[in-house]
Amino acid sequence: MLIPVKTRVAETPGETTIGYCSLLHIEEVMNYDGPGAWLSIVRYSNGFELHALNTTDTLRDKIRQAEQVRHHYGKRRCQGPLHTGMSLQDIRFPNCDCVLLDMFRSILRFNGE
Repeated sequence: MLIPVKTRVAETPGETTIGYCSLLHIEEVMNYDGPGAWLSIVRYSNGFELHALNTTDTLRDKIRQAEQVRHHYGKRRCQGPLHTGMSLQDIRFPNCDCVLLDMFRSILRFNGE
């Protein structure tokens, strides 16, 4: 899961300034006190540091939101598919004599239904 992080100042209007960092590899988010416009540092588990223009509060909020999405996805993943697709019984078009209907039926028969 990727988290959007503002990584640079735009040189021209409309230019992209967002980079993405991996939620799974973030070890900590710290304030940046050195020179330059940076406001925070994202430290990864491998020691790499990403300087960001977001505040630490903003980054922590984005991490919290991403963790909620990941948790929700994990719960939904264990439930199995919510929609299993079409079956031959789903295709009911009375008085329909079109090529698409025949194509759907042949595809479903090819897939073993």
